[in-house]
Amino acid sequence: MPATRIFIVEDERIISRDLQNVLESMGYEIAGAATSGEEAVGAIPGAHPDIVLMDIMLKGGMDGIDAAEKVRADFDVPVIYLTAYADDTTIQRAKITGPYGYLLKPFDERDLSIALEMALYRHRMENRVRESERWLSATLGNIEEGVAAFDTEGLLVFLNPHGEHLTGWPAAEAGGRPIEEVFVVVPASGDTGSANGVKLSFAGMTGSSLNDDYILVARHGGEKRVEFSTSIIRDRKEAVSGGVLSFRDVSERKKAEEELRRHRDHLEEIVAERTAEISAANEKLRNEIAERKKAEKDLKKAMELAESASRAKSEFLANMSHELRTPLNSIIGFSKLMKMQVGEGDFAGYLENILSSGLHLLKIINDILDVSKIESGKLDFERTLQRPGDIIGACVAMMTVQAAERGVVLQYRWDLPDELTVHGDAKRLQQVFINLISNAIKFNRSGGTVIIESRIDGPMLVVDVTDTGIGIRKEHLFFIFEKFSQVNSKLDRDTQGTGLGLTISRMIVEAHGGRIGVRSVPGESSTFTVSLPLCTEKARGDREE
Repeated sequence: MPATRIFIVEDERIISRDLQNVLESMGYEIAGAATSGEEAVGAIPGAHPDIVLMDIMLKGGMDGIDAAEKVRADFDVPVIYLTAYADDTTIQRAKITGPYGYLLKPFDERDLSIALEMALYRHRMENRVRESERWLSATLGNIEEGVAAFDTEGLLVFLNPHGEHLTGWPAAEAGGRPIEEVFVVVPASGDTGSANGVKLSFAGMTGSSLNDDYILVARHGGEKRVEFSTSIIRDRKEAVSGGVLSFRDVSERKKAEEELRRHRDHLEEIVAERTAEISAANEKLRNEIAERKKAEKDLKKAMELAESASRAKSEFLANMSHELRTPLNSIIGFSKLMKMQVGEGDFAGYLENILSSGLHLLKIINDILDVSKIESGKLDFERTLQRPGDIIGACVAMMTVQAAERGVVLQYRWDLPDELTVHGDAKRLQQVFINLISNAIKFNRSGGTVIIESRIDGPMLVVDVTDTGIGIRKEHLFFIFEKFSQVNSKLDRDTQGTGLGLTISRMIVEAHGGRIGVRSVPGESSTFTVSLPLCTEKARGDREE
């Protein structure tokens, strides 16, 4: 573990030097030191400390309290005050800045060590809480379901964006209003005995309950069939602290159910009439009627399964990243461990099948998640200045073994200056070139060649990946970058994939301001071309600033 970095702000240089010696002897690292508040505020951003020890009484226009407030607000670095003054006025001013400790001079090493460790622990815990809050806010903001929270007085304290859409109430205006004023529902049966049809109070709420046949009346008119559930929020002492209301629009589902019910009832009437008329019909006709009834039953069962699948899909999309990747990574990891401990034989082959199947499934899941994240704009790109020659060279090195196994020769040519840079995410750009080189190897012939060449075309870096493989027919070039498109369906299993690799590559390249294309001669070769904008001197300087 790296040592904790501490920045010292003390205007007495002898005391500052002594404090540095004490901290270093305790195993801490000194990130820097300053003798004034102004100097500290200017130096801390570049020093990257984990914590600041701040003397309150500093010379100059900015004392320690003012400097600490600036450090906390701008840099999110915890501050511990060091001072020989403990008067009420000073303490009250210091408390407002939210310090993580307050040590009175003189203090011993044990007091200092405890204060530092407690401050660091508290800061880590606060960061975890903030991260959890951001995750929760993002989740509630993006689910296709309205969510509202209300306090013990029945007043609304939270409404997510989908809830705003369904009720017609902006969250800012709805806050503090009675929940029944914002969420106005009446039974779909028409029984409006109460003013709101449903009284959302804590009386009678013992846990969570589901209501699935109501009409939601929006703020400015308009009605939607909804189902909703309510749950009590309890604190650690099991005391009621509020409630949560979740609701969703089921208008289309109800409409489909009613339409299906009408058709089913009508069909039953026709069957009954026809049965009375042809009571003397032969066995064949009776069998046909029986098959029709079975079809009705299967149709109803299919509708129930479809509704269940729709609900399951929503839950799956919300949890798939964690719930699928975690067990798959465990399977892959344990398979590798078992394979290392098993010699040759049937079990080694079985473990190899488990491992390869797990890796294949993980790639499919990752591809589907990447496509969905890119399309929804939720895939973050960590853009920094990158040397494309290094990225492509690393990709070629990684694919050398695969090429050798298929008897394909890899040729990498980089005749451009090494200082050329692009502004992008190294991991995602590597994903693009690995996919293109892997495809060039996979669709090549034994003894074939894959050539990776680069050139400059105006403001763009152009990279060609050319193979001597089977080529692509002209009619397939129009949709080769579309999702789930596979132009090799008649080839062996070795060349099968998800049909998402080129789609993801196109999305990543376009997200970097570039473009990707393909040209091919069927039966001879294919060339995939990636164009990425180069960083000019001006653009490089702007980004570095």
